[in-house]
Amino acid sequence: MQKKIMVSLCLVLLTGCFQREKPMFPKEGNIETWKQNDHLVVKAKLGPRREHVDTGCKRCEAEFYQPEHEQYIGQFPIDYVPEKFPKISVVEAESLPFPYSNGQLEFDLMLNGSTAQATDRTINSDQGLDHPDQVKVRLLNTRLDGRTSDVINYRLKNKPNDFNAENSNKYGMQCWRNQSTDSLRCYGQSKHKVDVGVLFKNMGGDQSNWVLAESWEPLYGGITIEWSIDKRNLHRWKEVDAAIWRLLDTWNVSPISDSSQ
Repeated sequence: MQKKIMVSLCLVLLTGCFQREKPMFPKEGNIETWKQNDHLVVKAKLGPRREHVDTGCKRCEAEFYQPEHEQYIGQFPIDYVPEKFPKISVVEAESLPFPYSNGQLEFDLMLNGSTAQATDRTINSDQGLDHPDQVKVRLLNTRLDGRTSDVINYRLKNKPNDFNAENSNKYGMQCWRNQSTDSLRCYGQSKHKVDVGVLFKNMGGDQSNWVLAESWEPLYGGITIEWSIDKRNLHRWKEVDAAIWRLLDTWNVSPISDSSQ
């Protein structure tokens, strides 16, 4: 009898070892603290959750869909003013894990008072935006020494004949055309700092309706900000750029004093 009890107990313990705990998914209204890096720690009240779009690839879903690792803050109107939390301690910041490569900070913005259900479609695809007035934003840690402004300075210095006046005047940027690929790229000066800018790609032709914007800066310890916007709203790029930097500054609770230097 005692032997049967011992065997049963071992089976229970063994089964428990192989059972995975169900991951806890963030909910709207939760206050979460997520670390992008030591200089950028976001503490925010989460906005509306996004829906998952099944890719139809079972292997892809099994390997890459990991919602428990996502750091999606929510979808907000362009003029959203989040709650400001006090800085956290160095000990608390050091105890926070760094993000997974496929789960770094993301959020969406909505223009023109529009509303739409956000999804987790990738930002750099024709099907990425869930609504023409949506802007999808994601952050990546980076270790680049150069600033975005170096891109336009190099192009204007070495390829002055590529300058594209039509689009430069239309959007208030410096635009040039790559002759080898016949693709248009533009650089916009950010109001955040004199030497910060935004590089716009995927601007050529009428086959796609979105533009991919990138800023890679030594700010916040070194980050790349990527965002996707519909071409019909590209004239509002300065407003979007300003909103992104404003939100990051408000959400950031990193105890490192030079977090925005």
